[in-house]
Amino acid sequence: MKTLRSLLALLILAALPAAAAATDALNDALRRGLLAEEAQRDLPAAVAAYAEAVRAGDDLRASMATALFRLAECRRRLGQTNEAQGLYRRLLREFQDQTNVVSLARRQVPRTAVRSRGTDLIEAELRENANALRNAAAAEAELAAELERYSAMRPEQLHFALAASHPTPELTRLKSERNQAEVRRASLNPDFGPQHPEVLRIAAVQAKLDEQSAKEMEGVMGSLTAQLSNLRARIDQERSKRNSLAALHEEALGSGNQNEDMPVDPRSEQEQLLLQEIKIAENQEADLRKRLEAGRAGQDQLFKSQREVLALKRQLAAFHPQMDGWIPPVKAGGDAGGTVSVVGQVSRPGRIELPAGKSMDLIEAIAASGGLTKASERKRIKVRRDNLVQILDWDDALKNRFELRPGDVVEVGEIGF
Repeated sequence: MKTLRSLLALLILAALPAAAAATDALNDALRRGLLAEEAQRDLPAAVAAYAEAVRAGDDLRASMATALFRLAECRRRLGQTNEAQGLYRRLLREFQDQTNVVSLARRQVPRTAVRSRGTDLIEAELRENANALRNAAAAEAELAAELERYSAMRPEQLHFALAASHPTPELTRLKSERNQAEVRRASLNPDFGPQHPEVLRIAAVQAKLDEQSAKEMEGVMGSLTAQLSNLRARIDQERSKRNSLAALHEEALGSGNQNEDMPVDPRSEQEQLLLQEIKIAENQEADLRKRLEAGRAGQDQLFKSQREVLALKRQLAAFHPQMDGWIPPVKAGGDAGGTVSVVGQVSRPGRIELPAGKSMDLIEAIAASGGLTKASERKRIKVRRDNLVQILDWDDALKNRFELRPGDVVEVGEIGF
């Protein structure tokens, strides 16, 4: 008992400085962010502070996972098997994004203990993870497209767009005062020349308002960019969690039916109606674009139409809980043969023969199709299997072998589409 207390004391003393530093950094960054946002109205500074707070929180979570693993190790070495197993399982359950310590902890959990968790529970978590990943990916794509549109706008267009979609009190005030200045300038005596004192005064007011607007728009754009970075970090975390869950599921199955697909309901009548609504909404959006170019529609009408299309697409995505999710792994050593299809942005799209008695992974199939092109979207390579779709990252697939089976379709999209 005395030895246990000594070990725990040393563990706590070693963990305290790092944990305390991370906690202090998080609280300090959060305070600075709130001060910059609410009191100083300096949105770029607030974005930087909040991003620092998020990084500090990630560091703190990593420290917690490490401390939990070390505690479990100490329990195990002291012969306290039940306590150690409980700590290892807690690490697997609560810190799946910390892949390094999770992989170490999994080695200490007996296969029977992992299997006792039940494949149904793990599969439920995989579906929940797939939904979270799909929603984050949809939000990331929407925000990235929005930022791309904004980057192509002139300052006056950008001010109007941000005031409509992401209004702030300051943007609203500046827009109102700019409009008032325009009205005053239009009401001046037409005989006044460009050097008339009143004309010069109003021009100076407009220039000052434009300068303030540019600074406020920079802050809003910085905030949106930070949101995009946070979404991408969240997607990376969810993908890491998915990989851990998939490995846990494979271990729980043991030598069972590893290549049984999880069922997905076929398209319903309601889904078909949604597809028709999306087509109608997209046609309306295209018509509004033409009318806007001709000066017969407003930018706010186009934004509203775009939001309606995105809302309908999100509803449609809800019919596919496995989209951007997880496909159960192919059983190793199975009979190969047959073909897979590789389509999209590869040098030689078409069917690939699977070697008899051997397996082929995603990277090998794409290589057999001539490799990726310069226009290939490497972050979202789709693998379709029956009614399931899994979206893979090229870099992840290089590190973690993804086995294909006969009938799979590999889709390589184009950047920007």
